[in-house]
Amino acid sequence: MPVDQHSPAPTVSWPVQSGPVPPLAAYYSPRPETGFGAVPGSSPEQHSLLIRAEETGSYVLTGLGGTGKTQLAAAYARSLFQSRDIELLVWINASSRAAVLAGYAQAFAVTGQAPGGPAWPPGVPGPPAGGPAAVHDSGFYGVTADSGPIPRPGGPGGPGGPAVAGGYGSGEDLEELAGRFLRWLAESTRSWLIVLDDLAEPDDLAELWPRGAMGRTVVTTRLLPASVLPPGQHAKLIQVGPFSRREALSFLTARLFEDTAQRNGALDLAEDMECLPIALGQAAALIADCRIDCRDYRTRFAERRQGMGVAPDSGYAGTVAVTWSLALDRTDQLLPSALARPVLAMLAMLDPNGIPAAVLTSKAAREYIGSYSPDRSPATDPQVRGVLSGLAQVGLLTIDPARRLAEALGLSTLSNEPRRVTEVSDDTPGGGGQLHAMMLDMRRTFDEMVYTHSTPDRAEKIIANPFYQTISSSFSGTQEYIAIVNKAAEI
Repeated sequence: MPVDQHSPAPTVSWPVQSGPVPPLAAYYSPRPETGFGAVPGSSPEQHSLLIRAEETGSYVLTGLGGTGKTQLAAAYARSLFQSRDIELLVWINASSRAAVLAGYAQAFAVTGQAPGGPAWPPGVPGPPAGGPAAVHDSGFYGVTADSGPIPRPGGPGGPGGPAVAGGYGSGEDLEELAGRFLRWLAESTRSWLIVLDDLAEPDDLAELWPRGAMGRTVVTTRLLPASVLPPGQHAKLIQVGPFSRREALSFLTARLFEDTAQRNGALDLAEDMECLPIALGQAAALIADCRIDCRDYRTRFAERRQGMGVAPDSGYAGTVAVTWSLALDRTDQLLPSALARPVLAMLAMLDPNGIPAAVLTSKAAREYIGSYSPDRSPATDPQVRGVLSGLAQVGLLTIDPARRLAEALGLSTLSNEPRRVTEVSDDTPGGGGQLHAMMLDMRRTFDEMVYTHSTPDRAEKIIANPFYQTISSSFSGTQEYIAIVNKAAEI
C-alpha cells in the first residue's frame, strides 16, 4: 500500500484521545432519570438509553448554565473510551470558531501519527519531533458557577479561544487541517466520538459539523435548540434540566458522607435549590465546610434571599445568586485579606473552560489583585494560591491537579495511565533510569474493576448506587488501595 510522503511514521497506537476531557466532579452522581438515559415521563424501571453504545449520530445537549451538560458529556465520553466502544475521542472547547479549528488541528496531528490516520498536507508545517503540535486549551482553575451573577464574555475571537502553538502556521493552515480531518472522519472505518463543549455561536460550526458512518458527535450549548442545527443536519436534541428529587438526594447523600447528621433536611434543601446541580454543589460545599446541616443552610438561604430581595419564583438565576452570596461571605471569613473578590472578578473575564496557573500568578495579575488590599501592594504568589484554594473549598471554583502537575513536569496532560517524563529520564548506559507520571483516578479504576468482574447491567446498577459512589471517591484509604491495585496490574 503506498504511503503518503508527507505522513509521519506512526508513533501513536489506537485508541487515541485528543484534548483533555474535563474531570468528573469529586462527587459526580449519575443521572439515570434526567441524563442521557432518561425518557421523560417514564418510571425508573422503564428507563431506556437515549444514546446506546452501538448507536452513531449527532446529539445536542441544550440547557441553562449549571445544569450539568459538560459533566454528562464527560461521563459519556469516558465511558465509551474506557470500554473501548470508540477508537478515537476528541474533546474540544467550542467557545469560538478559532477554538474549534484549533481543536480539529490538534486532533489531526495526533491521529496523523497513528496507523491509518490522515495524511499531513504538503506545504503545511508538520508536527514537531517526538509528538504532535500542541494546542493550548488547558487550564488549572475554572469558575464552576457559570450560571451565577458574574458576567462572562463570549463570541468569536473572545478570550475563550485557545492560542495555537507548535507551528501549525496561519489561519488558512488551520482551515486546511480541520477540513482534512473532517474528510478523514467521514471516510474512516474507526469508531469515533467528537465532543464540542460549550458552543457559543451557531455560526462557529458552519461547515465544521463532523459526519461519518462510524462516528458520534455530542454538542453542549446554552443556545436555543432551534438555532443550533444547520439545514440538513440531523441530530437528537436533549434538553438538560435540573436533577430529579431522587438524583438530588443521591448527590447530597454522597457529598455529605463524613457526618450523616448533616443530611437532615436534605430533600427540603434540594427543593429549595430547585434541584439545580450547581446550586446544590455550592450549598453542600458550604455545609461540609461550616459543619452545619441542611436545615441550617435552608435557614441561611431563606434569610439571604429575603435580604437580597430575590423572589422565591425568580428561577435558577435567583437561586444561584443567593448561593454565590453565601459562599462569598464564607470566603471573607476564610480569607480576611479581601483578595477573594478581585480574584473572582478576574476569573470571570477569562476562559471558563480553564485558566493556566501562570496567568493567575503573573506580575500583572498579582498587581491587580493586590490593588484591592488595604496597603494596595501586589499580592504574592502564595497569597494568590491560598485564595484559589479557599475559593475551591467553598465550591466557587475547581482545581484540576492533573493539569497542574502536568505543567510542572513538562507534559501536555496526565491521565490514569503512566506517561514518561522525557526531560528527567536517562536512557544512557549506566544512567539513572526513567521517570513516569500519572494522575491517579480512583473513580475510573473502581469503575473498571466493576465492569471487569460484573455484567454490564449489574455494573450500571452498582455504579449508580450512592454507597458505591462514596467509597469509590472519598472513603478513607481508597487512594492508597487503588494505587496498590494499579501497581499490581503492572507486575
